Amino acid sequence: MVGEDSAGRLREFHDISLECISILSAYTVDFAKCESAIIFLLLNKMDGRSRELYEQSLSDVRALPKLNDFFNFLDKRCHTLQVVPKMCKPQPASKMTSSQSAHWKHAFELNMGNNCNP
Repeated sequence: MVGEDSAGRLREFHDISLECISILSAYTVDFAKCESAIIFLLLNKMDGRSRELYEQSLSDVRALPKLNDFFNFLDKRCHTLQVVPKMCKPQPASKMTSSQSAHWKHAFELNMGNNCNP
């Protein structure tokens, strides 16, 4: 799991995740049909505060999220953590709430209905 308020670890997570997706794309894996499932998996690796901020950044919570938007969020979050001094002691990372989990389960099920296959 990425440590909360750790710009370096979040940047590393961003870069490795993006690299993995780029490598898989070279093998003609089509991510368009399963983007929300991938985002769900990546969100589970993030700290609670970053997940919360990502959820707040969604303009339409009913729409399926896009990988490009997720990586743009991660990039902005890394930048913010780098330039804004820590104002308080970091809190322990929290687990997803049941409502967040239900939201992502629903998004995942919608995508699986769209045949999330390479």
